Amino acid sequence: MPRTTKRNKTSAKLKTNHRKLPRNPPPFSRGISAKLGSGQKTANRALTAFEETRGRKRRIHAENVVRAANDLLKILEVCRDQIDWGKLEIAKTEEEAVSGFERVPSPYRERLNLWRAAIPEWAREGKFPKTNLDRKMRHLADSVAAEGFLTPRRSRDVCLEERKRQAQLGMILRREFYIECSCGYQGPAKGGGCRQCGTNRVSPEIQSENPLLR
Repeated sequence: MPRTTKRNKTSAKLKTNHRKLPRNPPPFSRGISAKLGSGQKTANRALTAFEETRGRKRRIHAENVVRAANDLLKILEVCRDQIDWGKLEIAKTEEEAVSGFERVPSPYRERLNLWRAAIPEWAREGKFPKTNLDRKMRHLADSVAAEGFLTPRRSRDVCLEERKRQAQLGMILRREFYIECSCGYQGPAKGGGCRQCGTNRVSPEIQSENPLLR
């Protein structure tokens, strides 16, 4: 058997280092990787939450759009002669839209400026009535009632659909209140009087509290 020389012997220390290097990477590199990974995940979660919050804030209810359209139409009807319709029809910016309300009295002008951001989009669409001012005012009110969160066309569709829905609802024809009568009857009134004895006379105590009932 050939004799092993010192040159052929492998150092025990080298064997140990050779075995440990692949298994034990420097802890410094692991720390950096962990920090980078943790930061990236946190940023993604924050972005998602922010987008979801923005989405909820942009939600609009149809009844609020119709209510805003009706309020705007009333103001337009009052200020129809002070509004520069020519400027509104060609407005491309908010400043140009505001310039169309320069001659409107201050309280109404402040209200009209609430819709200044949506008016340029209505003007760019260019589908408003050209000659009939009454129809133009209704078209403008329904188009910008959503304050730019909806396109003019979608805003008009929402107003149309919601008005149809409201027209199909029932209507209260009579409203009565609860009474207590000296004859002993307690319950809802009938025509403002007692259902049992038919009286409409109120007590002095009620008259003193509500002078309009005298």
